[in-house]
Amino acid sequence: QLKLLIEGMFDSTLNTAVEDTVSVYLRSTNIPYDVIDSSVCVMNSEGSGNFNFRNAQNNISYYIIVNHRNGIETWSAEGQSFISSLMNYDFTDNVSKAFGSNLVLKGTKYCIYSGDTDNDGSIDLTDINLVYNSASMFYQGYSAQDVNGDSLVDLTDLNLVYNNSVKFVRAVTP
Repeated sequence: QLKLLIEGMFDSTLNTAVEDTVSVYLRSTNIPYDVIDSSVCVMNSEGSGNFNFRNAQNNISYYIIVNHRNGIETWSAEGQSFISSLMNYDFTDNVSKAFGSNLVLKGTKYCIYSGDTDNDGSIDLTDINLVYNSASMFYQGYSAQDVNGDSLVDLTDLNLVYNNSVKFVRAVTP
């Protein structure tokens, strides 16, 4: 089981998250960090999801890489191993769980940064422009530019992307 929260989709007051799809990759802990397996799951409102990996082996360390439609790619701080074909990992309880401590504290939980709407590994002017353009068209529905998961691209989404862009948020990888 994996536990993670996406900054824009987590309400720290209610301690609940918008349910959304996340892709997880297992990579070798050795250069060039080959992808060993991948899985997709809808994370529940508590930020938990069960991923199934068919190529993973017990007692071998893998980096856990999380990808989300507008979250910054986030790697586990260290390699993690399956024991009896099971692994549990919680990104939410400590900033040090992510490689380079690349998480943001929201309330009492650590979250993956939101706003990388083009999934290029950084939150920057391109992301701001994508959200601005969608907001100016009053876009509704499932979209990478809907950073808070309310099915409407608006100023709330733009503010979140802008704030993370001025922090120069980017993926931190080995």
